[in-house]
Amino acid sequence: MKRNHIQNTCLLLLCVLFCSSCSNTSDSINKTTTGTMEEKDPMPFSPYLSITYTEYVNGKNIDNGMVMRSMIYDLHTKEIKKLTDIPYTSQSPLSVISKTDNKVYYSADGGGKGDQLFSYDLTSHKEEKLTDDIFAINYIVPTTTTGQLVLAAAQEKGGNLKTIFLNNKTDSLKVLHDKDTDTSTWCVTYNDKNKSIYTAEYSKKAQFEARELAGKKQKPTVPPDYVVKEINTETLQEREVIRLKNEQVISLTSSNDQLFMVTSHYYNRGENEYNFVDIQTGKRTKLKLSIHAASSTAITEDNSELYYLGGPSGNDKRGIYLFDFKSNKSVPIFMQADGFINEFSLISTNSNE
Repeated sequence: MKRNHIQNTCLLLLCVLFCSSCSNTSDSINKTTTGTMEEKDPMPFSPYLSITYTEYVNGKNIDNGMVMRSMIYDLHTKEIKKLTDIPYTSQSPLSVISKTDNKVYYSADGGGKGDQLFSYDLTSHKEEKLTDDIFAINYIVPTTTTGQLVLAAAQEKGGNLKTIFLNNKTDSLKVLHDKDTDTSTWCVTYNDKNKSIYTAEYSKKAQFEARELAGKKQKPTVPPDYVVKEINTETLQEREVIRLKNEQVISLTSSNDQLFMVTSHYYNRGENEYNFVDIQTGKRTKLKLSIHAASSTAITEDNSELYYLGGPSGNDKRGIYLFDFKSNKSVPIFMQADGFINEFSLISTNSNE
């Protein structure tokens, strides 16, 4: 979902959006699901993928607009099911499922004030508006049941993307560096072992200057520097992990002791590179992988496998795959059909502990 603040990941979705009429904000969330978490007693925690999938309400019929299908893939049982349909009214589709809250958090039109954060309770079927002063949301990252979500969001049209902590029990927002109008947060990932989030940030001014220069020279845009930071979710203490010179961080995900980064030396060229970065030392290891991945990736805690949105090298069938680093092979998990896979998140920690 990336962005204007949000750059779309695929021209196909843009085409779909232009030719469709999105659902009205007054539309109710579809309560008919293929499986909801409230149907069973609380289960032992199992890691899962939370998937946002955009599709026309009536298959390929555009008359009733589109919905975001919030889907869940259990890493242990290998089962995938739809939990609910949410009317698609936001600038870019975004949702995340929280098993511990039994809720779906999602971005939706806030009634003329840009996109806001909402929640949908899978037990009571009630929706709730959680914010009032956000314009666009790039990331929604759950941390623990202390009531904390982390957003990468712009508070006004044309504004920079900020790192925002939301206490969803009190609905209070903590905006980091709220006076900074230049630094933009591009990626966010959570590491439970370190009780920290990791962000990729860049200068909005430097990015604008780079694009202006590329336009004058009629050459591909070279990104500004990107800085990967560690931010402790309890103390908010910050530490720089690695700084990339004129290189974009497209995707960022964390294992116990490593960061996995998708990077590129140019904007929108598809020439992506894959990297491990040691969290403590910042040492970078470049990888040769037989995949094409971009905006959504998730590394397992032992660094042995990677979930990614895209496809194996030489394969144009877009979907979510599992890549094994030892065998260098990809296995399909969930393939794109009539709709569009917008993004996914790996929730691998039992926040109740």
